Order: sequence, then C-alpha cells, then structure tokens
Amino acid sequence: MSIDKRITLQQVVEIIKDGSRLTFSGFTIWRRPMAVIYELIRQRRKGLHLIEVNGGSHTEFHVGAGCVDIWESCWVGHELYGKYGANVSRKVREKALIVEDYSHAEMLYRFTAASQGVPYAVGQTSLGTDIHNPEYDMLPI
Repeated sequence: MSIDKRITLQQVVEIIKDGSRLTFSGFTIWRRPMAVIYELIRQRRKGLHLIEVNGGSHTEFHVGAGCVDIWESCWVGHELYGKYGANVSRKVREKALIVEDYSHAEMLYRFTAASQGVPYAVGQTSLGTDIHNPEYDMLPI
C-alpha cells in the first residue's frame, strides 16, 4: 500500500519560514515556479534572502512586495524586453534592500561549490574589474 505524500501549494510555502534563503531555477521568466512565488507573497513572507544567478519578474515581485531583505545576484531583467529592476532600485535607494553584486560566472561558481559541499570555488573571472570595489556597492540599478 502506497502512502500519498502529496501536499498542497499552501503547505509547501508554509515550510518556507521568514528569513529563509531561497533560489529559483529557470532564467528570468522561463521555468520559474510562479505559483510558489505568488504564494510566498500571499502568505506575506518577510526577511527572505534571495540568491540567484539572474533575477527576473519573480525578483521584482518579491522585492516589491517587501518579502526580500537581501538579494545576491548579477542581474535582474527580461531577456526579451531588456533590463528592468524598478523595485530593486527603489528598495536600494530607500536602504530597504541589501544587494550583493557578483558576476554571472561568480554566481555559477558559488552554486557549483555549494552543490559539491565545499565553501567556495576558486576563479579568476573578476580579476582586473571593479565589481568588488566597495565604492560601487549598494548603488541603485
């Protein structure tokens, strides 16, 4: 006899507590779990730490709804319509969002390291750039 292990979308999101670190698969609008994203907003999650290779409409929705306190990524936008990030920029200006900016390659290294259970992966992709210059941190997009 098999046990039904299915749960509702609401029950899935109840597992995600305020202050959780999250990432979502997909690319900008493609293959994002939008039902989960909308339910997180509906359940008024707060203090989320969103870590992603790239942000899309889901980032804008979460940040705009006040769900996210920290966002780590390299970009927010939509590949068909160009860059956007009005909510991210507004929250940075208001000092209501902490942004950690990385290059696309650095984000991939970070996820690769995590998947292998190691604390970091060594790369040289940002040598010679100013991406880690603190003078440019926390500027509106």
